[in-house]
Amino acid sequence: EVEDYYYEYEDNLPTTSPPASQTLSRIELFDARQRRRRETKDTEQSKHDVTYEVCFWRQRGARVSGMLQEVPDQYINHWEIQGQQLLLYFDQAPQSGRECVAFRAKQIVSVGKLQPASATVYDFYEPRACPRLKRTLEDAITDETRMNFACYSPRVHYAMDSKIEVGQIRRFVVRAACKTRLAAGKEYLLMGRDGETHDSNGRPQYLLDKNSWIEELPDPRRCKATQYRNTCSHLESFTTSFGINGCRI
Repeated sequence: EVEDYYYEYEDNLPTTSPPASQTLSRIELFDARQRRRRETKDTEQSKHDVTYEVCFWRQRGARVSGMLQEVPDQYINHWEIQGQQLLLYFDQAPQSGRECVAFRAKQIVSVGKLQPASATVYDFYEPRACPRLKRTLEDAITDETRMNFACYSPRVHYAMDSKIEVGQIRRFVVRAACKTRLAAGKEYLLMGRDGETHDSNGRPQYLLDKNSWIEELPDPRRCKATQYRNTCSHLESFTTSFGINGCRI
Protein backbone atom coordinates (compact mmCIF):
# COMPACT_ATOMS: atom_id res chain seq x y z
CA GLU A 1 0.00 0.00 0.00
CA VAL A 2 2.83 2.38 0.74
CA GLU A 3 4.33 1.85 -2.71
CA ASP A 4 0.96 2.44 -4.39
CA TYR A 5 0.54 5.70 -2.39
CA TYR A 6 3.78 7.21 -3.65
CA TYR A 7 3.16 5.92 -7.14
CA GLU A 8 -0.22 7.65 -7.43
CA TYR A 9 0.99 11.07 -6.20
CA GLU A 10 4.61 11.16 -7.22
CA ASP A 11 3.96 13.90 -9.79
CA ASN A 12 2.81 16.29 -7.03
CA LEU A 13 5.68 15.63 -4.67
CA PRO A 14 8.74 17.93 -4.56
CA THR A 15 11.62 16.24 -6.32
CA THR A 16 14.02 17.23 -3.54
CA SER A 17 11.90 15.78 -0.68
CA PRO A 18 12.48 12.03 -0.19
CA PRO A 19 9.93 9.81 1.55
CA ALA A 20 10.07 9.84 5.32
CA SER A 21 11.32 6.26 5.35
CA GLN A 22 14.45 7.19 3.33
CA THR A 23 17.64 7.75 5.33
CA LEU A 24 19.76 10.81 4.48
CA SER A 25 23.47 10.41 3.91
CA ARG A 26 26.04 12.39 5.92
CA ILE A 27 26.54 14.83 3.07
CA GLU A 28 22.80 15.39 2.69
CA LEU A 29 22.44 15.94 6.45
CA PHE A 30 25.29 18.48 6.37
CA ASP A 31 23.71 20.32 3.44
CA ALA A 32 20.33 20.41 5.18
CA ARG A 33 21.84 21.89 8.37
CA GLN A 34 23.76 24.54 6.40
CA ARG A 35 20.63 25.45 4.46
CA ARG A 36 18.60 25.89 7.66
CA ARG A 37 21.32 28.10 9.15
CA ARG A 38 21.37 30.32 6.09
CA GLU A 39 17.59 30.61 6.06
CA THR A 40 17.55 31.55 9.76
CA LYS A 41 20.31 34.12 9.27
CA ASP A 42 18.58 35.68 6.26
CA THR A 43 15.29 35.87 8.15
CA GLU A 44 16.89 37.61 11.13
CA GLN A 45 18.83 39.94 8.85
CA SER A 46 15.64 41.00 7.05
CA LYS A 47 14.11 42.04 10.37
CA HIS A 48 16.77 44.77 10.77
CA ASP A 49 16.79 46.06 7.19
CA VAL A 50 14.43 48.93 6.39
CA THR A 51 13.78 50.14 2.84
CA TYR A 52 12.90 53.79 2.22
CA GLU A 53 11.48 55.21 -0.97
CA VAL A 54 11.83 58.95 -1.64
CA CYS A 55 9.90 60.60 -4.48
CA PHE A 56 10.31 64.14 -5.77
CA TRP A 57 8.86 66.22 -8.58
CA ARG A 58 8.73 69.78 -9.87
CA GLN A 59 5.64 71.92 -9.45
CA ARG A 60 4.27 73.69 -12.48
CA GLY A 61 5.90 77.09 -12.92
CA ALA A 62 8.98 76.30 -10.84
CA ARG A 63 12.20 77.78 -12.13
CA VAL A 64 15.00 75.57 -13.38
CA SER A 65 17.91 75.24 -11.00
CA GLY A 66 21.25 76.80 -11.89
CA MET A 67 23.82 74.05 -11.52
CA LEU A 68 27.54 74.28 -10.94
CA GLN A 69 29.60 74.48 -14.08
CA GLU A 70 33.09 73.62 -12.87
CA VAL A 71 34.66 70.17 -12.65
CA PRO A 72 34.32 67.99 -10.62
CA ASP A 73 30.82 69.24 -9.79
CA GLN A 74 29.33 69.43 -13.27
CA TYR A 75 26.95 66.59 -12.49
CA ILE A 76 25.97 66.45 -8.83
CA ASN A 77 24.37 63.18 -7.90
CA HIS A 78 25.59 61.69 -4.63
CA TRP A 79 24.66 61.37 -0.98
CA GLU A 80 26.07 62.24 2.42
CA ILE A 81 25.09 61.93 6.07
CA GLN A 82 25.04 64.99 8.33
CA GLY A 83 24.18 64.12 11.92
CA GLN A 84 20.88 62.25 11.81
CA GLN A 85 20.01 63.47 8.33
CA LEU A 86 20.57 61.79 4.98
CA LEU A 87 21.12 64.25 2.13
CA LEU A 88 20.40 63.07 -1.40
CA TYR A 89 21.71 65.18 -4.28
CA PHE A 90 20.05 65.12 -7.71
CA ASP A 91 21.26 66.97 -10.77
CA GLN A 92 17.72 68.01 -11.69
CA ALA A 93 14.04 67.42 -10.99
CA PRO A 94 11.89 65.75 -13.67
CA GLN A 95 10.02 68.06 -16.02
CA SER A 96 6.83 66.02 -15.61
CA GLY A 97 5.67 63.24 -13.35
CA ARG A 98 7.69 62.14 -10.37
CA GLU A 99 10.97 60.36 -9.84
CA CYS A 100 11.59 57.94 -6.98
CA VAL A 101 14.71 56.50 -5.45
CA ALA A 102 14.88 53.72 -2.87
CA PHE A 103 17.62 52.92 -0.38
CA ARG A 104 18.04 50.41 2.41
CA ALA A 105 19.08 51.24 5.96
CA LYS A 106 19.89 49.05 8.94
CA GLN A 107 17.52 49.41 11.87
CA ILE A 108 19.63 49.37 15.03
CA VAL A 109 16.82 49.99 17.53
CA SER A 110 13.39 48.50 16.91
CA VAL A 111 10.67 51.17 17.10
CA GLY A 112 7.66 49.07 16.21
CA LYS A 113 5.64 49.79 13.12
CA LEU A 114 7.30 52.36 10.88
CA GLN A 115 5.18 55.23 9.59
CA PRO A 116 5.61 57.26 6.37
CA ALA A 117 7.53 60.50 6.87
CA SER A 118 7.87 63.64 4.81
CA ALA A 119 11.15 64.72 3.26
CA THR A 120 12.27 68.29 2.66
CA VAL A 121 13.23 69.13 -0.92
CA TYR A 122 15.04 72.37 -1.68
CA ASP A 123 17.11 73.79 -4.48
CA PHE A 124 20.66 73.58 -3.22
CA TYR A 125 22.16 76.00 -5.73
CA GLU A 126 19.38 78.49 -6.33
CA PRO A 127 19.01 80.95 -3.47
CA ARG A 128 16.22 83.43 -4.07
CA ALA A 129 18.62 86.33 -4.47
CA CYS A 130 22.21 86.60 -5.57
CA PRO A 131 24.93 87.93 -3.27
CA ARG A 132 26.07 91.53 -3.70
CA LEU A 133 29.75 92.35 -3.88
CA LYS A 134 30.84 95.17 -1.58
CA ARG A 135 34.04 97.20 -1.86
CA THR A 136 35.59 98.68 1.24
CA LEU A 137 36.62 102.05 -0.15
CA GLU A 138 33.90 102.65 -2.72
CA ASP A 139 31.08 101.80 -0.27
CA ALA A 140 32.75 103.44 2.76
CA ILE A 141 31.87 100.47 4.99
CA THR A 142 32.34 100.90 8.74
CA ASP A 143 33.14 98.29 11.37
CA GLU A 144 29.70 98.93 12.92
CA THR A 145 28.00 97.95 9.66
CA ARG A 146 30.00 94.74 9.52
CA MET A 147 29.30 93.91 13.17
CA ASN A 148 25.57 94.45 12.73
CA PHE A 149 25.54 92.02 9.82
CA ALA A 150 27.67 89.43 11.58
CA CYS A 151 25.70 89.46 14.82
CA TYR A 152 22.15 90.47 13.94
CA SER A 153 21.17 90.22 10.26
CA PRO A 154 21.71 87.30 10.00
CA ARG A 155 23.90 85.91 12.73
CA VAL A 156 26.66 84.30 10.71
CA HIS A 157 27.96 80.75 10.92
CA TYR A 158 31.39 81.66 9.66
CA ALA A 159 33.62 84.67 9.36
CA MET A 160 36.90 83.21 10.55
CA ASP A 161 37.99 79.78 9.32
CA SER A 162 40.30 78.87 12.18
CA LYS A 163 41.23 75.47 10.70
CA ILE A 164 42.58 76.72 7.40
CA GLU A 165 46.31 76.88 6.76
CA VAL A 166 48.46 78.31 4.00
CA GLY A 167 48.13 76.27 0.83
CA GLN A 168 44.77 74.70 1.72
CA ILE A 169 41.76 75.07 -0.57
CA ARG A 170 38.27 76.26 0.26
CA ARG A 171 35.52 76.17 -2.35
CA PHE A 172 33.05 79.04 -2.60
CA VAL A 173 29.94 78.21 -4.59
CA VAL A 174 27.76 80.75 -6.35
CA ARG A 175 24.88 80.13 -8.70
CA ALA A 176 25.83 80.27 -12.37
CA ALA A 177 23.14 82.88 -13.07
CA CYS A 178 24.62 85.29 -10.51
CA LYS A 179 27.15 87.85 -11.66
CA THR A 180 29.14 87.90 -8.43
CA ARG A 181 32.51 86.22 -8.83
CA LEU A 182 35.65 86.01 -6.71
CA ALA A 183 38.74 87.09 -8.64
CA ALA A 184 42.09 85.34 -8.31
CA GLY A 185 44.68 87.41 -6.48
CA LYS A 186 42.10 89.50 -4.60
CA GLU A 187 41.44 89.43 -0.86
CA TYR A 188 37.93 89.23 0.55
CA LEU A 189 36.13 89.40 3.85
CA LEU A 190 33.49 86.66 3.69
CA MET A 191 30.73 86.08 6.22
CA GLY A 192 27.67 83.88 5.92
CA ARG A 193 25.41 81.21 7.31
CA ASP A 194 26.77 78.11 5.60
CA GLY A 195 29.99 76.11 5.62
CA GLU A 196 28.57 72.77 6.79
CA THR A 197 28.72 71.10 3.38
CA HIS A 198 31.73 69.60 1.61
CA ASP A 199 32.88 69.27 -1.97
CA SER A 200 33.60 65.99 -3.74
CA ASN A 201 37.06 65.87 -2.12
CA GLY A 202 35.71 66.27 1.41
CA ARG A 203 36.86 69.89 1.77
CA PRO A 204 34.56 72.50 3.36
CA GLN A 205 32.65 74.61 0.87
CA TYR A 206 30.64 77.77 1.33
CA LEU A 207 27.50 78.80 -0.54
CA LEU A 208 27.37 82.47 -1.44
CA ASP A 209 23.78 83.74 -1.48
CA LYS A 210 21.78 86.77 -0.37
CA ASN A 211 22.75 86.08 3.25
CA SER A 212 26.46 86.27 2.49
CA TRP A 213 28.75 89.21 3.10
CA ILE A 214 31.29 89.52 0.30
CA GLU A 215 33.64 92.46 0.70
CA GLU A 216 36.55 92.98 -1.64
CA LEU A 217 39.40 94.37 0.44
CA PRO A 218 41.48 97.29 -0.84
CA ASP A 219 45.09 97.14 -1.90
CA PRO A 220 47.25 98.11 1.13
CA ARG A 221 48.89 100.81 -0.97
CA ARG A 222 45.57 102.62 -1.39
CA CYS A 223 45.03 102.60 2.36
CA LYS A 224 48.07 104.85 2.76
CA ALA A 225 46.17 107.71 1.14
CA THR A 226 44.83 110.21 3.66
CA GLN A 227 41.23 109.97 2.44
CA TYR A 228 41.14 106.19 2.98
CA ARG A 229 42.97 105.85 6.29
CA ASN A 230 39.88 105.91 8.51
CA THR A 231 38.00 103.44 6.30
CA CYS A 232 40.92 101.00 6.30
CA SER A 233 41.31 101.50 10.05
CA HIS A 234 37.69 100.46 10.59
CA LEU A 235 38.30 97.33 8.53
CA GLU A 236 41.35 96.37 10.58
CA SER A 237 39.50 97.11 13.81
CA PHE A 238 36.64 94.80 12.87
CA THR A 239 38.77 91.86 11.73
CA THR A 240 40.84 92.05 14.92
CA SER A 241 37.92 92.51 17.32
CA PHE A 242 35.60 89.96 15.74
CA GLY A 243 38.38 87.42 15.37
CA ILE A 244 39.12 87.60 19.10
CA ASN A 245 35.76 88.37 20.71
CA GLY A 246 33.12 87.36 18.17
CA CYS A 247 29.60 88.64 18.91
CA ARG A 248 29.13 90.02 22.40
CA ILE A 249 25.38 89.53 22.59
